[in-house]
Amino acid sequence: QAMTGNLVLIAIGAFEPSIVAFWRPLVPYAAFMVGVAVVWGWSRRRGTPAPQLATLGLLVGVLVVVGFVPAGTLSVVVTAVIAFAAGMQIAAFRDVGRAAFTTTVMTTNSMKTVNAALTALTSADVEDRAVARSYATALAGFVAGAFLGAFLTTRWGERDRTRPALVDSL
Repeated sequence: QAMTGNLVLIAIGAFEPSIVAFWRPLVPYAAFMVGVAVVWGWSRRRGTPAPQLATLGLLVGVLVVVGFVPAGTLSVVVTAVIAFAAGMQIAAFRDVGRAAFTTTVMTTNSMKTVNAALTALTSADVEDRAVARSYATALAGFVAGAFLGAFLTTRWGERDRTRPALVDSL
């Protein structure tokens, strides 16, 4: 879910509604923010770390449901539900192993992985190597998921969203 893109579309819609209706990208953007707030509230109320397993369960459930939504369903509703789950995901998964990893921002994650690998190569510190392994493992998982999702989509067709969506949730 690209919130940067939604924010740009909100701004464009505010000045050129003929290009995009202002409210359409605002709905998923607001849903994303609510998802982040839910995880914050959970963590604060319980005094525990973010609910990663509960968030994963919700993500899988959302993607399964979205996979079976009829083609005529209002896309803004589907996008809002996915954005809400993405907000929970990004708030709940701030760390992967020893790496501060953002699960929805692959450009930054790729940069951090390269930086961590170069630091590990030029350092004798065991902790630097552990951090580099954490980044590399997490990034490899996302890359593998992207390729597997693309493979399944090309084999089963773009109308079958269930199986690729489930792969993405892994």
